[in-house]
Amino acid sequence: MIWVAVGLAVAAAVAAWTAHQAREERRRLVGNETLTAAQLRELHAAAGEAAGPDAFREPVELKGRAAAHVDGLLTSELTSTPCVWYRQKVTRKYEEVRRDSDGNRRVEQREEVMTDHHSDKAFFVVDETGRIPVVPDKSVQGARKVLSEFRQAEGGGGSSRLTFGSFSLDLPSGNRGGTLGYEYEEWVLPEGAQLFVCGEAVDRGGRLSVRKPQSGKLVLTTRTEEELVEGAEKRFRWAALGGIAAAVGAVVALVVALAA
Repeated sequence: MIWVAVGLAVAAAVAAWTAHQAREERRRLVGNETLTAAQLRELHAAAGEAAGPDAFREPVELKGRAAAHVDGLLTSELTSTPCVWYRQKVTRKYEEVRRDSDGNRRVEQREEVMTDHHSDKAFFVVDETGRIPVVPDKSVQGARKVLSEFRQAEGGGGSSRLTFGSFSLDLPSGNRGGTLGYEYEEWVLPEGAQLFVCGEAVDRGGRLSVRKPQSGKLVLTTRTEEELVEGAEKRFRWAALGGIAAAVGAVVALVVALAA
């Protein structure tokens, strides 16, 4: 019973952390001011006049459409899809023979990520007042998944190179026995997609962009701010209730264990 109490205590701690994260997310979303592109550029210009380049750094929210930067659209590597951002992931599926403490042999299916790459080229968020460059991160919530395909390994998994579209990957040398195949996944953000951005506006060398904050994460999503706030509130409520229930259960289990 003591282990039940420990398990419930750990669950309560995890729930408390989840509730804290959800509360912080809601606080950041509600606390940051949503600006137009023109308003943000005015703030940037005023800061530049007062303190010079590289001094401006401000939490900010933007709403608008995704548009290609001055060099034009990107082309995703796996599916050749025109876009302003993409992410690709290749996962190796393989079988591994293991033995338990009694020497019994069993085959387990496992996987390892071979590459998880995203484009880091800036694109514009455009509203009716102008456009602001955004430097993307690994995640864009609501990005369109354009590929999910599993390909069996050729030659028993001994190939030293993977190719798919314009993508290629040299595999590390060594034993790749048991390889079943590779799963290819790709997500893209098309031009014109409606976006909500919550990040940090930064001046670098006199140039303004929005990017990942020094502390926290960059939110790039096709959902609205209202949907994000509602989701954070739901996660907080469920995590708080679950944490309370787990904590009460841990106390009860501990009392029972000590009384036994």
